[in-house]
Amino acid sequence: MASVVVTLCFVAAVCYILRWLFLSFLGGQDKVEGITNKYVLITGSGSGFGKEIAVQLDQLGFRVIATCRTKAGEDSVKAVCSNRIKTYCMDVTDVNQVREVFESIKNEIPADEGLWGLVNNAGKLTVGMVEWQPLDSFKNIADVNLWGMISVTQTFLPLVKKARGRVINMGSILGRIALPYLPAYAISKYEQWQSLWNGLSEDLKQEYGEEGLQKGLGCMKLFDSVTSPHTSKVVSGVIHALTSRDPGSNYVIGLDAKVMVWLSMMPACITDFLFRIMAVIPGPAPKNSKRNDSN
Repeated sequence: MASVVVTLCFVAAVCYILRWLFLSFLGGQDKVEGITNKYVLITGSGSGFGKEIAVQLDQLGFRVIATCRTKAGEDSVKAVCSNRIKTYCMDVTDVNQVREVFESIKNEIPADEGLWGLVNNAGKLTVGMVEWQPLDSFKNIADVNLWGMISVTQTFLPLVKKARGRVINMGSILGRIALPYLPAYAISKYEQWQSLWNGLSEDLKQEYGEEGLQKGLGCMKLFDSVTSPHTSKVVSGVIHALTSRDPGSNYVIGLDAKVMVWLSMMPACITDFLFRIMAVIPGPAPKNSKRNDSN
């Protein structure tokens, strides 16, 4: 049995290498054709990755349909794209609004066309210790990042199937490994951490102490320093997924994400140890320090 498994693995490896060589030989011929007639819907296009993706696809000639949660977001993306782009105000957590936008897009797209791409980019996040955040904060994140994505995908899937297109879900390496209070999301979140601290009860402030606050802020600055500022790599990954004849099933982008993949395969005791020696887990202040403070 073991020899059969080894043989199958060897054959699979050879096939993968031959396929890679074949695609490398083709060069630019592995791109899909007729992109100027292909429609791509992007959620959460008012800022960040969604806006950058919309701009790049518009420049490539795609028929971009950008949805934003606010009117200000619509105006923002319109200001940097051509007049070909279509925008809609859509909250992915509002099922009725999602359905209304679907009907509008369905009527606007030619009858023989569909959606070549659906990019589920809309997302929401907060940072902080579990007991520092209200339950509604977790529910709101799940409503957008999980249920909203599922709702949009289910609603627009008939149009994607009509074009035999692609669904791209923007995820996070934190789906592989859970970090304390999501430090990988720490860019520009220092004020949010301070705001969470200010909203704590006096009992929790006393329990964690000033050290807990400073340790959290220091951790965010640490991860901010190692997180790649080159967002174009993420955008390029989405572009490849939409334009390649042979797109990947998933894209791990950035050195920090690749490190997290490696960490996710390690035993939990090792990752916990690494987090402790990096001092990224703020905990209650030592009891003896409380006694000293009271004295």
